[in-house]
Amino acid sequence: PAYRRLVTAEPLLRRAVPILIIAFLVTIGVGAIVQVLEHRRQTLADTRAEIETVAELIGERLDRQFAKLDAMSGAQIALDHAVPNNSARGKRVLLSDPLGMVVASWPGRDPAIGRRLLDTIGADQLLTTFGAQAGAMEIALPDGTSAFATVRTLAFPLGQIAVIQTRYSVLATWRTDTTLTVTLFATTGFVLL
Repeated sequence: PAYRRLVTAEPLLRRAVPILIIAFLVTIGVGAIVQVLEHRRQTLADTRAEIETVAELIGERLDRQFAKLDAMSGAQIALDHAVPNNSARGKRVLLSDPLGMVVASWPGRDPAIGRRLLDTIGADQLLTTFGAQAGAMEIALPDGTSAFATVRTLAFPLGQIAVIQTRYSVLATWRTDTTLTVTLFATTGFVLL
């Protein structure tokens, strides 16, 4: 009797298996999409927090170094020593004098040196006005590039420090992880199909 019931149910089971496999693939696909979007949101939030932390650290180090100085002559050397190399990769750091002219940059020589900080990050930005109170914001640089940036006002004889990271570099790791997730999903789907 059990065999007869199995023979009777076999056509139904044959039709149900592909439907169950497709339902499983849809569930995995929805899970992958949710995971990718949440990872992206978390990456952007972490970047904002990291940029603020790096700016605070560099600002504090520069304020301590320049408390003993009264000239901007050692600005580049001081900035090079103030930037924590392990947490500043992918970022651009600009240091201005009290008049708003960029006098030092990290890493290396930047075309912004000798120009106004406002011209580099955009004159319409609230960052230079509100500084630390504005936090880290997503801005459009004058060349149209989307970036995350924060500005800190420093003690005299320094002006302000800006920490900038492009959105493209922020999402580089996310893109790599997303590619891996899509590859795993596609492979799983191919094997099941």
